[in-house]
Amino acid sequence: MAIDKIADVLGISKYVVSKYGDMRWFDLHKYLFFINAYSMAMYREKLIKYPFIAWAGGPALICLYKLHKGNFNECNMKWFKDKKCSVVPKFWKEHIDNVVKVYIGSISEGDYFYYENDKDCEDGRTIVTPWRKARRGLGILDRGHNKIKDSDIILYYGKNVVL
Repeated sequence: MAIDKIADVLGISKYVVSKYGDMRWFDLHKYLFFINAYSMAMYREKLIKYPFIAWAGGPALICLYKLHKGNFNECNMKWFKDKKCSVVPKFWKEHIDNVVKVYIGSISEGDYFYYENDKDCEDGRTIVTPWRKARRGLGILDRGHNKIKDSDIILYYGKNVVL
């Protein structure tokens, strides 16, 4: 049941904002990334079909950014007033709630993705966070347009499911 319409991405976004309150746009992008990453890790299903891009402050969903471009401050329910948003099914609401509860409060405290740890495997390998991997070769403030690979997301979050 992958989300492949912008109305569905907006539906998830609206659900998160309606349940957890107003937030910065970039924090919403981060929540959407984690929601999608854990759906891929736990259910082997991409909830959001659109790719995430590894921007300087964290992952960005370009299809959503294009809709709020120029409005970087607060995302609130008023913004969704004239938007066509799908209703999120109950199963995915529970999944979204479980993910947001893990990250609530930590996402907006500085640049969370800079401090997220790479994972050491039992065989001595280190799995680099998908966002960091996609940002290789870019400066700390470079926006970048590199897609975060699904295979990297599954590898990293599949070994680190904390829900």
